[in-house]
Amino acid sequence: MRNKGKATWMIGATAALSLVTFAASSAKDVILITPVSVSASSFYGVASSPNLYHPPQLMIDGSGLTGTGRTAVHTCVYYSKTWWLSAGGIRVASQWVEFDLGAAYTISNALVWQMAASGGLRTRGVREFTIKVAGPEKVFSTLSTGNVLNQATCPDEEPVQVVPLAATNVRYVRFEIQSNWGAPNIVGLSEVRFEGFLAR
Repeated sequence: MRNKGKATWMIGATAALSLVTFAASSAKDVILITPVSVSASSFYGVASSPNLYHPPQLMIDGSGLTGTGRTAVHTCVYYSKTWWLSAGGIRVASQWVEFDLGAAYTISNALVWQMAASGGLRTRGVREFTIKVAGPEKVFSTLSTGNVLNQATCPDEEPVQVVPLAATNVRYVRFEIQSNWGAPNIVGLSEVRFEGFLAR
């Protein structure tokens, strides 16, 4: 993975400068943060078809995970309800997922488990994405661009990928997806957590 360094602030987002600032966390205070809710630009399936239902909530509910934090692994067995999948027939570069942490935190890293499903579905995983963050007022600013996730290693259990994310007073984190690993018109992720501590 790589992270292209400095953040770029969006024009008109001056208020966000006072809401979200960059900071390195203190290791002794770092906790694992599970978002309280998540939304997405789209998702695959309908509730009346459970085997074809992949809503964004599957990225924060622990489905498919064994263990916690950086030692957790995600199953690669093809279960229907262990990962978020966008609607089909979409433009991958228009998709996003947004996490509500429930309170303001100083964040140090995102912990991401790539879409883990055996067979050709590995190409649906997120490749390149932009990270945007916002404080409680939900005014977003760009934190980093050019973040890249490795393709899933299935059929083995999928390990975590650690994405640097250093900012303070963050309640909302948005991943804006630019590309996947080759599948046409669809994209997905398994699980996402964050490391940090409550903003002081």
